[in-house]
Amino acid sequence: MSSEIVALKGGRYQKVTNIKPLKIEDLQQTINILLSKLKLRGIETVDDCDSDYYWQVEPVESFDMNNNPEVMVGSLVDDLKEISKFDPEMEWVSPIDLERVAHILLYLSKVVCEQE
Repeated sequence: MSSEIVALKGGRYQKVTNIKPLKIEDLQQTINILLSKLKLRGIETVDDCDSDYYWQVEPVESFDMNNNPEVMVGSLVDDLKEISKFDPEMEWVSPIDLERVAHILLYLSKVVCEQE
């Protein structure tokens, strides 16, 4: 089982243990399945974004429940431009690229919600 995480319950923070770890391989498989299901719904591309700008919080701040994060504005168009330049040969994992992918997935979630 994994290490402890903090959860909000009844207005108080408490430690939660015994969380089953999620393997990257399993996460990858789940994302692939979700993207395949989007294609079945007719969502083949991420383009013609009706909402370029979104609220953004730095990843480290977004998981610190003891402070109020600084809210910034991100750009989906910029995320799409930069992720299209992604180089699979690079040797490191860029936290910024992970954030870009997360924002694109959030936008796809918005698209699905609006279809329902």
